[in-house]
Amino acid sequence: MIQHPNLGTVNGTLWRGGTSKGLFVRESALPADSARRDAMILELFGSPDPLQLNGIGGGKSHTSKLVAVAGDEKYDIRYTFAQVGVEQAEVDWSKNSGNVASAVGPAAIQFGLLETEPSVTEITIRNTNTGTIIDQRVPVTDDAPAILGEYSIDGVPGTGAKIETTYLDPGGSVTGHLLPASSSTTTLDVDGELQVSIVDIGSLIIFVRAADLGLEGTELPGELESRSQVLDRLEGVRSVIRERLNLTDAKRSNPALGIVSPPQSYACTVDRTVASEDIDVTARFISLQPHHAISMTGAMCLGAATRIPGTIPADVAERDSAEITIGHPKGTVTVNVDIDTGENEPVVRSATYFRTACPLAKAEIYYRKIGQLA
Repeated sequence: MIQHPNLGTVNGTLWRGGTSKGLFVRESALPADSARRDAMILELFGSPDPLQLNGIGGGKSHTSKLVAVAGDEKYDIRYTFAQVGVEQAEVDWSKNSGNVASAVGPAAIQFGLLETEPSVTEITIRNTNTGTIIDQRVPVTDDAPAILGEYSIDGVPGTGAKIETTYLDPGGSVTGHLLPASSSTTTLDVDGELQVSIVDIGSLIIFVRAADLGLEGTELPGELESRSQVLDRLEGVRSVIRERLNLTDAKRSNPALGIVSPPQSYACTVDRTVASEDIDVTARFISLQPHHAISMTGAMCLGAATRIPGTIPADVAERDSAEITIGHPKGTVTVNVDIDTGENEPVVRSATYFRTACPLAKAEIYYRKIGQLA
């Protein structure tokens, strides 16, 4: 261990959860003071810097995440998620991540916060960012979270143990309203009129038709990054919605953006082709950058939105059932949504998805004692 008066350390484990990576720490490892806490996290990840060379971040929003885990008075465990800026000196605590949530149960077992059950450990989890309650089924082997298995997800090489994650009553998790604009669609004036659907199910997403942006909807992340005018327009949309919904604490990554189109065939960023007949809707998501695959909170929100009459996702999707398969840049993902779309406002009872998770490193991670950390 390096000891130096200008260096501090945090114990943690780097986990891959779904198609994202994040640093998992015990809640008690972070400073109670919010400004000092955020300064420490930025140092740990090496932000702001597009390469995050001075830290453990991977230079992308989906590899620049932190999860703080603890026991809970009412539920088995709780966790708090932080989206760490890459090129921005900001830490966003206003949202959740469905991909890294897949690793919360396994990480809690690894931290010794839970006793395991034979074969599968069932865990009830509270996400403190949104108040969402999550049921998770984690396969175990020899009292440890199972890593090896036969389940595969597009966007992750190989296979792993199948982790089932169900969000309970996820509607209105950020704003308190399933449709925060009080309507299925809203027309904005951002470099011209643009119709959007603002949906809050597991996370807050602004859905836009690809065609309304002059896009095909099958563009891959690199192609989207080259469309600066489109990205600038979408940032304008995001800014207008933040102000309209009075999201004063939200950083640039929230709300997320979902570009949707009807089922289409396209070549992925990996050696695979998605066939239109195998999916119900095509989607591209943007957080801080275009997502290399798909955010799972975004997938849940999109899956539910395809069942809500009048929304843009419902208009472009070509299937109306509990099981929705979404095409993304690296393949497909399926979510199962239990939703009541009766005469009154829709009610989302639950949303379920399956992922895998894998621990990558357990270490003492250094940060420089500069600025507020000095």
